Amino acid sequence: KGISIELYKNWAYVYSREIWKILKLNSFAFPTICAIDRGELDLFHLKIYAERFPDYQEAFFIIVIDKGKIWGGIGVYGYKIMEDPFECSDIWWLGVENRTKERFFEWAKSLNETIIDKWIKKIKTEM
Repeated sequence: KGISIELYKNWAYVYSREIWKILKLNSFAFPTICAIDRGELDLFHLKIYAERFPDYQEAFFIIVIDKGKIWGGIGVYGYKIMEDPFECSDIWWLGVENRTKERFFEWAKSLNETIIDKWIKKIKTEM
């Protein structure tokens, strides 16, 4: 159905020109068919899992399973503000911290999808 997903820091948008036209959606800008920030969504051949973890860099985690293939993503606030009382504040780019990555893998394993366990092992060996 020509579905694509775009990850933001706190949510993901799901796009499909075909579905948007069929449903004549007015609640989203073309071709957005939905937004997801937590929960599970079955959409044709896709299984989408999403969850928010504010204690881990304001993280948003997503796993998409598409016909046996897996895509995973982490959206975070990746900056750290260093307060210096004698100078201007400094902002440092941290990216995704290791503790946030580990929490992502723990969450992914909790989804109880056998295919995810194999994917996690593969990803961790490539890191």
